[in-house]
Amino acid sequence: MIAVFVRFRYKSEFNEAYVRQIADGARAKFEGMPGLRSKTFTVDSVNQEALNFYVWDFEEAAKAFCSV
Repeated sequence: MIAVFVRFRYKSEFNEAYVRQIADGARAKFEGMPGLRSKTFTVDSVNQEALNFYVWDFEEAAKAFCSV
C-alpha cells in the first residue's frame, strides 16, 4: 500500500461551501478507480486549504493518478 497527500491552498477567494461542492461533484470519478482503496477529503477553513488523503493498493496506480 501507498498513501498520498494532496494539499490545495487557497487565497482570499476561499469559500468552504464551494470547495465542498467541487469535492462532492468529483466523488463519482474516484468510485471504482483501479487500485484506489480509499480517499478522504478534508477542509481547513482557518488555513484556507483542502487536503485529500489517498490510499492506493499499488504504487503503480498511485503514480499513474499523480502523473495526470
